[in-house]
Amino acid sequence: MREVVPSDRTGDPAFRHSFPVIASGHVSTYEWDHAALAAEVRLRRTCALLSLLTGSVWIPRSHPSERADGAAPLQVPAVFGIVPPIPGEAEWRG
Repeated sequence: MREVVPSDRTGDPAFRHSFPVIASGHVSTYEWDHAALAAEVRLRRTCALLSLLTGSVWIPRSHPSERADGAAPLQVPAVFGIVPPIPGEAEWRG
């Protein structure tokens, strides 16, 4: 994913490239709050382990969410927000 991040030094836009990972799981419960809390703990633990293994910081950018049966899978956009084209560079497609 490509997103615009303002530069601290010049104020000009800079670009950040990230490679989101979507994790999914399944649980049957009558209490979503309990399942969401358990999923949040496991998500943070997974990010901590990935950080140790790769030497890079893995940060969860969203929280577990409830999805109904038959809902479409999550999609990660190639570009986040308004990203102006860079002259002389091919369009970013992710």
